[in-house]
Amino acid sequence: MIVLVSRATAAIGWLAYIIGRLMRGIVWFAPRGIPWALVIAGLLALGAWRSFDAAQVATAMQPRPAPVGLVEVVDSRATGWVGTSSIVRGPFLDSSSYGAPVQRWYYLLLDPRDDTVAMVARSAERLEERRTRTIVARVEFDRPAVAAARTALDAGTLNIDPERYLVEVVDRRPARLTGDGIATPNGYGLNEGEVTLRGAFDAGHPAADGEGWEYLVTQGGRAVIVRSQYAPDSLPVDVWGVAATDTLRTEQAIAVAELQAELDGRRLPERRLLAEGVTPPLPDVSFLPAMVMGALATALVIGWLVGYPVFSRQRLADRISSWVLRTGDEIPAQLYGRTGSGAARIIVDGAPARFARLTPEELERRSWQFALRDAAALAPMPADTASKSGVLTIASGEGPILVRLDPGPPDLRIAAGTLVHVGHARAALRLRASGIDLVAAFSSIIDRDRAMVALVPRLLRAALEGHPPRSADPRLAPLTGDALSEPIPVPVRTAASIFGAVGVVFIIGAAMGIPEVIAGRADAVASIAQLAVACGLGAVARGVWLRRDWARGVGFTVGWVGAAISAFLIVAAPQCGLWLAPNLAACQAIGPLGSAAALGAAIGLAYAALAVRRHGSAFVR
Repeated sequence: MIVLVSRATAAIGWLAYIIGRLMRGIVWFAPRGIPWALVIAGLLALGAWRSFDAAQVATAMQPRPAPVGLVEVVDSRATGWVGTSSIVRGPFLDSSSYGAPVQRWYYLLLDPRDDTVAMVARSAERLEERRTRTIVARVEFDRPAVAAARTALDAGTLNIDPERYLVEVVDRRPARLTGDGIATPNGYGLNEGEVTLRGAFDAGHPAADGEGWEYLVTQGGRAVIVRSQYAPDSLPVDVWGVAATDTLRTEQAIAVAELQAELDGRRLPERRLLAEGVTPPLPDVSFLPAMVMGALATALVIGWLVGYPVFSRQRLADRISSWVLRTGDEIPAQLYGRTGSGAARIIVDGAPARFARLTPEELERRSWQFALRDAAALAPMPADTASKSGVLTIASGEGPILVRLDPGPPDLRIAAGTLVHVGHARAALRLRASGIDLVAAFSSIIDRDRAMVALVPRLLRAALEGHPPRSADPRLAPLTGDALSEPIPVPVRTAASIFGAVGVVFIIGAAMGIPEVIAGRADAVASIAQLAVACGLGAVARGVWLRRDWARGVGFTVGWVGAAISAFLIVAAPQCGLWLAPNLAACQAIGPLGSAAALGAAIGLAYAALAVRRHGSAFVR
């Protein structure tokens, strides 16, 4: 379980970590300690807020159905998108009877306030099953009346408001049917006085005093009791739609004998009907971008707080049998964390390091060497301060870092555990003191135990004879000889090949545009720019292949920026990416091969950037 939690935590921290690496590579001239994950999270949070605010404004400005009486629609005083509270009769006709490919039902709408008018409604839903109403009602507080009504109604498992019930005000029409200010049965907006309530009138029975009917108005498992003068068989419901001219379908519905019988002499438009469910064109409003950006900002903040990789502390045995670390011995490790503060702060991320017992002379030599490379390194120390058995230190050429551990800082705290990455885990030690927070990851538990007993000698149970096994991890193996004589890592070789291949593709695109340039049908600037980009990619490929120090940062930046641009061009111009050829004719000639090449470039350059950064220790000055 602890391993699963550590892996999940590492996955959360990885996003902020990779964002930090990417930005440090792109903005290489910025101070290393800038928390880029928080910077990006802040920008995402600002974008989420702006997107949410824009969506709210767009939602507020959307047209809404105007609540009107049916008689106003019949007399054409209300046009466009309207909402009526009408009594529904039918259906009297469905579109399958005349062979229409889309199912529709035809109803007769009656005005509860004017018995002289009616209108045909064409709907994709079964309106006879609709029970949703928006009404103006008066809030009353009467616990005994609510209890009596609840006994008569079949409430089931509904949570009914125990104190309030509402009385419908028949002569008042709601000002709006949706949006702010609409009360709901769950208690929202049910204050004293008159309110606009919207809900489903599910169950009804005659009131105990014989005046009207009592209904359970429900929403989301909550309910409130409403008293109304309308019986269940003549209950008006909300019907929204667009009043449209449709002579043929209106005449088909009017010709039905059952509809004529229900019409009972009411005035009915013969060429107009209410297209129920149809709305005018509405702007597309989505809160998804705000939600995505907010979630990413939250993940980045949490990931930055968690850190990456994640150190999971473990309990060791009281005594450890291990090999003694003698003077001149070294234990390879990878170092993560920081030392110092302010301008002297040093941050390392997987830097090759060594736990070693150094002779006083070697300690002084390395201290001077690091001091010459970086003013933040430790100053040289007198040789007579070291013990005859050597001085225990942890050293890394990156930074550089040289920390004396024998004796160590007075507030040094040591913890053993595992350093968990997304894809793997390593035995590790964490060293913390004033200005120091370092985690050393080892290739094996054996190496970690040797370092642990060297740091805390009282943990040594028995000193093992012979020599400890060598590190099985090639990334942690001691370097010998000239670094250039070492075999080039396969990922670095692959990254160099990718840069070169993308450069060749640019050359091909420029060559395809040369005939158009000669003919005067295309601008020569595009071809020249492509040739320049190809030369630049070729130079980066050569620098990465030779492991030049300048190519480490430049290769990472070129890889990520190129991957981002290639991915963008795939979306912006799916025909061919518009990046292979400087003219539209050549672009169209390439067809989908251009998008395929752009996709391959995006994937390859992203891999190359990660490979260059991951194997940064292979590059030499």
